[in-house]
Amino acid sequence: MIFPVCSPAYLLSHSAPQAVEDLVHHQLIHSSDAYRKRMDWSEWVELAGGDASEIKPNIVFNDSQLTLQAALAGEGIALGWSLTAHHLVKNRLLVKPLPTE
Repeated sequence: MIFPVCSPAYLLSHSAPQAVEDLVHHQLIHSSDAYRKRMDWSEWVELAGGDASEIKPNIVFNDSQLTLQAALAGEGIALGWSLTAHHLVKNRLLVKPLPTE
């Protein structure tokens, strides 16, 4: 399972997205791996029923752990995989910014 995550501090300094389409107004953090295909923001937005034509990641890392570290540091919203992000959400270090998540 994949879902958007960000730090509580990020949401304090930015208006929370109310719908998938609102993500275009946020810093999107993405993980890209040359050896393994990962779901990108455009794919996730389309699967969530949104229009991905305007969605572009602002920050790209080649390591998923760096992506989560950037989200923890309040740099933006990242796609979190349940295997790695679930415990961070459970401990409230990261939150799911969309109301439907």
